Amino acid sequence: MGFPKLLYLDTNILKSLRRDLNTPEFQELKKVCDDLSISICAPQIVEDELIAKYIDEELNGPFQKIESQIAIR
Repeated sequence: MGFPKLLYLDTNILKSLRRDLNTPEFQELKKVCDDLSISICAPQIVEDELIAKYIDEELNGPFQKIESQIAIR
C-alpha cells in the first residue's frame, strides 16, 4: 500500500487554524507530508468558503452588533 500523493484540507480544518498556518499542529502535519512527499492542498470551494466566513465574521459581525444596539434604544 502506497501513501497518497495529495492531502486535501477542508474548510473546517482551515477555520480551526484561525488564519495561522504556524501552529505547532499544522507544522507537524506539514513536516510529515514533506517527509513522505505528500502535497497539501485545498479545493477552490474551500477558499471561497473561507473568504465568505471571513467577510461574515470581520465585516458583517460588527455591523450586526451596532444594529442590535441601535434597536435596543
